[in-house]
Amino acid sequence: MIGKPFELNRMRLGMSLAGFKAKNRPAPRCDRDSSTGVVHCRPAASRSKRNGRTIPSVAAVPTEQLFYSFIDNRLFKITAVFEFAYTKDIRAALIGKYGEPDDEHAENWTWANEVSAIRLTQGNSRGRTTLTFVHHELNEMAECCEPAEARPQHRHLPG
Repeated sequence: MIGKPFELNRMRLGMSLAGFKAKNRPAPRCDRDSSTGVVHCRPAASRSKRNGRTIPSVAAVPTEQLFYSFIDNRLFKITAVFEFAYTKDIRAALIGKYGEPDDEHAENWTWANEVSAIRLTQGNSRGRTTLTFVHHELNEMAECCEPAEARPQHRHLPG
């Protein structure tokens, strides 16, 4: 049995951009990179507040940055950046949801299945911790290929 793509905050890797926008109110801010066709979105609302500002959170931990990236209008990568001090909280939340990591090296933990992977990378005490969710097939498309709308359309010409 092939595993399901991982998800973060109800956003499952592989979901459509339209589905993502429908689940996010107010609407997220999205920008298309014209050279790659990748669309990067930032959520407009969240569940936690810091310094009087509404900021995105993951497992009730405030993020410094949270991005959702789409290729061919499908979610292929989620990237969240946290203060170093929250690394243990994020790791505990991931273990609670997905079990023990499949791979562990120094301050890097990875959970993986046939479809997707999660990587938690701890920064140093002055750095930031990064959490990345990746859909294998879509990420490969984003790294190596042009999006479908940028590819030439092949038509059969009359003989």
